[in-house]
Amino acid sequence: MAAGGINYLLRTVVYAGVLGAVGYGAWSVNETFREHEAALAEREEQIGALERTVFDQKERIAILNQANQALKVDRRVARLAVLGQVRSDAGAYTTQVSFQELSPKGTPLAPQRIFDLDGRRAYIDALVIKFEDAYVERGDLWRGASICLFQRLFSENQSPRDGFVLDPMGERPTPYAGEYDEEVDPDLWNRFWDYANDVELSRAAGVRAMHGEAPYIELRQGAGYLITLRASGGLTITPE
Repeated sequence: MAAGGINYLLRTVVYAGVLGAVGYGAWSVNETFREHEAALAEREEQIGALERTVFDQKERIAILNQANQALKVDRRVARLAVLGQVRSDAGAYTTQVSFQELSPKGTPLAPQRIFDLDGRRAYIDALVIKFEDAYVERGDLWRGASICLFQRLFSENQSPRDGFVLDPMGERPTPYAGEYDEEVDPDLWNRFWDYANDVELSRAAGVRAMHGEAPYIELRQGAGYLITLRASGGLTITPE
């Protein structure tokens, strides 16, 4: 082969090698770029998933905090005020009190009633219906708070059955009227003890517990006391 032909062949081989190397390098760069893009997309997807998880957890925490607060809400249900208190020479007390039921906002629901107690301790006998916490947590319009059915007011020197009647058994209590009767079975107070003694019956009505309570407090001259009912709990008496 002539020298010119050999040189031409060599140049062709060299050029082909160079082009091949360049082509491989370009392919390698593109492949690396694609892999980088894929890794970046995967990482962004993971970050997005984590952000959604964090958001969901924060939302869940907010809901739990709200539910926890709802369970601790106290509602004013009555006011007991000492109108007068007399102590005899023998040390016996007679206390005149007024009792008035209130709305959750504290407005009177009925005229106050006046009672003369033989003693200085006032017992508030009541029936309490506590609904399932789930109703309270989500602020259910009808079952979002416990129900209090006042029974009697009496002193340490009186037996409960001789106390002053507040809400007759079987009658709808003052705060619960109108639409409430349509949403919450009135049998809960009409047949209170039947429900209280039947787990399945009370559970079907969304009730967690039903029982009587009789908190009491020693009364002081001129004092006023608020009787409150916790959304998921029972009665408390606190001085104003």
